[in-house]
Amino acid sequence: MIGKGSYGSVFLATLKKPKTNFSHLPTVMAVKSAEVSASGSLQKEKEGEMIFNLLLEYASGGSLSDLIKKSVNRGLPESDVKRYTRSILRGLAHIHECGYVHCDLKPDNILLVPVSSKNSFKGFNYMAKIADFGLSKAVKQNKRGRWDIGLRGTPVYMAPETVLENIQGPQSDVWALGCVVFEMLTGKSIWG
Repeated sequence: MIGKGSYGSVFLATLKKPKTNFSHLPTVMAVKSAEVSASGSLQKEKEGEMIFNLLLEYASGGSLSDLIKKSVNRGLPESDVKRYTRSILRGLAHIHECGYVHCDLKPDNILLVPVSSKNSFKGFNYMAKIADFGLSKAVKQNKRGRWDIGLRGTPVYMAPETVLENIQGPQSDVWALGCVVFEMLTGKSIWG
């Protein structure tokens, strides 16, 4: 087991017979075993639970949180911060276009996946990918144009309107990204 969250566990798996019908899969993968609701939402609900195993690409770079800790309060190089921020913004745009809010964007939930590059150390660069959609929820605006989905996530990364008015929407994920960018640049949490 390489990880465990509130909605499932993640195991490292190796493809034993690469010359089979599964040759399009990478030889090393992460396998997530999780409970999923019958309603199809990203959040575990109390009705009709099923267990699913998902094959995911293995994030051998660890989490963004791990990388920030290694910086020992100095922060990451600006070029890395820009690259990771671009990746995260693309991911958030896709999530929001699909009508979802992540609700728990933080360095622990951003994984680093290697991508080939001729100009990087040991031939690899890392791309940031958003993970852990356990608290994500589909959102709709109410009559007053607000996003009502309740209070979810890690308090340190919550937007003021989430804490004060119990409102979360796409803008809440953008606030959380701002906190993450600050942490990448300084090596410290925005709230000390």
